[in-house]
Amino acid sequence: RSKSIGLAFTPTLPHLRAYLATYARPTTSPDEQVIYEKPGAYISTLAILNPLTLHRPTSDFSAQGLSRTFALLVDTAARESMQLLVMECDLISEEDAMPTDEDGVAQTQRDPWREQVPLLNGSIRFGGEERLWAGRTVEVHKVVSRWFHIETIDKDGNAG
Repeated sequence: RSKSIGLAFTPTLPHLRAYLATYARPTTSPDEQVIYEKPGAYISTLAILNPLTLHRPTSDFSAQGLSRTFALLVDTAARESMQLLVMECDLISEEDAMPTDEDGVAQTQRDPWREQVPLLNGSIRFGGEERLWAGRTVEVHKVVSRWFHIETIDKDGNAG
């Protein structure tokens, strides 16, 4: 039912974190509670769209920053007894990506979960066009897999 769907737009990472830290699931009326308490009838879901895109322009686009946000997501979903879905819908363009290919071949689009990020917040990005990180890096997929089970869905909707 559409009246049971809540939507929040958080334009920046601090807005998202503040929203999650203060989130409380709306209470339901006693009539709605009876309907939703049937096993399998209703699962509350917290869905986050494009968290990597939200992190990318910030100094929190690092393993440390991503882990901080994902920990808050998991905490919020657990506190409110909700299922959690995290989705990154767009492939990133070459101008937003850092070179991570083993053979050095530039691609026009890359999987954002395979992107390299520095371990710590505030790491220095240098190199103009190449956008290399100073210091050690880790693949976003590795950071995310510590918090979530990852399932890739292709453009046709098939899990892979």
